[in-house]
Amino acid sequence: MAFTQGHALIIGVGHYFYIPEASIPISVKDAHELREVLCNERFCGYPEKQVILLQDHLASREGILQALRQLAQTTRPEDTALIYYSGHGEYGTDGSFYMTTSDARTAGGKIVPETAIGEKELLAALKAIPAGKLIFFFNACHSGEVSPHLGIANAAQDFGSANLPQATADAILGSGSGRVIVTACREGQKSWIGKGEISIFAQALVKGLKGEARNNAGYIGAFGLYEYLFEAVKEATGRLKPVCEQDPELTVLNGIGPFPVALCRGASQPQSFNPQADEDLPEDACVRQVSERASQKAFNRFNIHTGGGAFIGGNVNTGGGDFVGRDQNKVEVRGSVNAPVMVGNHNTLQVIDAQRPTVDPGALRRSYLNTLFETVGALQLNGIDPKAASESSASLSLGAVYTALLTETREQAPDRKDRRGIEAAIQVREDARRLSALEMLNQEKRLVLLGDPGSGKSTFVNFVALCLAGEALGNEKANLALLKSPLPAEEQALSGQKEPVLQPWEHHALLPVRVVLRDFAARGLPAAGHKANAGHLWDFIKSGLENGHLQDFAPSLEKELREQGGLLLVDGREAGPEAEQRRGQIRQAVEDFARG
Repeated sequence: MAFTQGHALIIGVGHYFYIPEASIPISVKDAHELREVLCNERFCGYPEKQVILLQDHLASREGILQALRQLAQTTRPEDTALIYYSGHGEYGTDGSFYMTTSDARTAGGKIVPETAIGEKELLAALKAIPAGKLIFFFNACHSGEVSPHLGIANAAQDFGSANLPQATADAILGSGSGRVIVTACREGQKSWIGKGEISIFAQALVKGLKGEARNNAGYIGAFGLYEYLFEAVKEATGRLKPVCEQDPELTVLNGIGPFPVALCRGASQPQSFNPQADEDLPEDACVRQVSERASQKAFNRFNIHTGGGAFIGGNVNTGGGDFVGRDQNKVEVRGSVNAPVMVGNHNTLQVIDAQRPTVDPGALRRSYLNTLFETVGALQLNGIDPKAASESSASLSLGAVYTALLTETREQAPDRKDRRGIEAAIQVREDARRLSALEMLNQEKRLVLLGDPGSGKSTFVNFVALCLAGEALGNEKANLALLKSPLPAEEQALSGQKEPVLQPWEHHALLPVRVVLRDFAARGLPAAGHKANAGHLWDFIKSGLENGHLQDFAPSLEKELREQGGLLLVDGREAGPEAEQRRGQIRQAVEDFARG
């Protein structure tokens, strides 16, 4: 059975294009895990088409506002809307609170207005959503343990430490009926990330939605879910060393009862939801109850009363309704209008620069690099230790454990001179130092690495991609300096070198493009017997971009590869009954691609 009345907007702002040191990649993992459990018919039963996932460049200011407008257009009063936000909360240069977005900008450590989503915009967007039941999860104020290559720079530790202000939370309750807010922590606390692959709050939320929260006639209720969240988060943070405090907070209107937010374990025949059975909460729970009068008063404080004329510096987003001007008004909009405009007598509407905002190509490039950085940066342990495969943190930072891959090619040096002092033919001594794969890649325009399975070829490809992407992103730990790390001491000694010498890399931070041949052979090649070309490989690369919601980067990627060059990293060979024929097609496609 499906929870057909369920609609969700899940936002994970993992990367900040203009504030890279504040990026929290784990937010993307949080968002993906939540989407999986919501759409799984064995758990929550949300129809997949009614769940919107925004991450990285899609979690931009315009992207989030557009998704909120979509909720306004697709939900009905009898529906339930779940909104989850994982990112940073921060105050702006104008003193207002902002829900930051991937394209947010700062000045003096504060958000620049109109580069993120301010309180007034958020309230207006929520007001336009007709769903009679809405639960808003706000997971910000992140802190705690992060994998070394995903850490937040010290300079950014204080950025984004603002929780949802109580006045804003109160106003959200006044934006419509049945509003409930759950913040990941109380004012003055942090939302701890911990050692797992998703944050402590997100892990508790996912487990609760998988059925750990109490079963109410086949449903999971808002209060029952909060009860599980509160106890699970409190217990998990209490196990951290040193012990940390994090108390999720529930904010509701006085007299407003709980409502179902999802199916419980995919119940096929749920009964009537019992609000009374969902009302019992722990005595030490952090529950703020707000009167209806106070919530309306808080909401009205954010309303704009124009009286006569109005100047609107941003876009006019009405959630699908009309924008109406009164008699003798002049309305000037610097932005876009997404609704019918109705004007009375003598009204004037002037729209300036009404083009829909486009995503900055530089932001798309950073998003691509960030995605690649995350993909290749973790060394999975499940192929090494089966026991580790069942653990939540079954991975290591590749940059922290990688050692140079050595080839069987040995360093060449003059071995002797003849009587006339003329250098004789260069001979390769058996005791000469072996060249590293990076040295070979540095000196060869095209290079093929051969070796047995498990010999480190794929790890080398991933390491090169990690360092090139990290250099372009300004990462302090994975970059060209790490790429050029000296060889092991015993190898350097064979060359008579007493001091560590950096491996050579004479190229800049080339744009890396990684292709897994196993996947390319399965989905990108033409039928057996047909010739493959660069078009097949390029189409496969573009499909990978689409899968990561980065299809808008394809034109810029192609342009940069053609005009500035890049590094195509092809990982693995296809095996199987048609191995020889498939390898021939792969060779055709790669060679044609390299010719440009």
